[in-house]
Amino acid sequence: MLRGNFMTLAYERLDQFLQQLKTDVYSEVPYPLHVEISDRALDYLETLFQLKPGMRLLDVGCGQGVVVDRMLAKGLDYQGITLSDQDIKVCRAKGYRVDKMDQSFITYPDHSFDIVWARHVLEHSIFPLFTVDGYRRILKPDGIMYIEVPAPETRSSHENNPNHYSMFSKKVWQGLIERSGFAIVADAIYVLGNEQDSDQYWGFYCRLSAL
Repeated sequence: MLRGNFMTLAYERLDQFLQQLKTDVYSEVPYPLHVEISDRALDYLETLFQLKPGMRLLDVGCGQGVVVDRMLAKGLDYQGITLSDQDIKVCRAKGYRVDKMDQSFITYPDHSFDIVWARHVLEHSIFPLFTVDGYRRILKPDGIMYIEVPAPETRSSHENNPNHYSMFSKKVWQGLIERSGFAIVADAIYVLGNEQDSDQYWGFYCRLSAL
């Protein structure tokens, strides 16, 4: 009984903590730079994997729909999730299918999607290993995942953003992804600025592997 009470209190404390973080949500408008990099990432995804019309894609932290039109043009069955009410309003006004949902507590059934697209969202998770395990759960056995995160300690100091809770080295991200049951088929470094004053984004192109 003591253990049961302890676990109840622990979960209540976690829920209180998550409630405190609800105000750390902001709208994500489609800046030209992010549109360009998203386009490049989607092009590279196509060179690595055979994307077929009708494949179900979940856009995690979809913002206001950076590359949705391109995804729809390829015949992909698009679904977005975000916690921003403003982004949901904008996306639905454009006819995009978007639900309000936390990336760490995705409620879709197991094996619902062929592709998870998670660009600049995983760094907002307080427990990314748990979050990526949720991505794995909703993917089909041959599922594809694209994760992109900002590098720490660059000119943009992404680690100082109020809701960037998980800012790790590239090797740490690679280990976390592989530990979650994914094989990293390829990775890419997107460099902004010059070599002396650069900002970097890391992209990981993954496929489910046997745990």
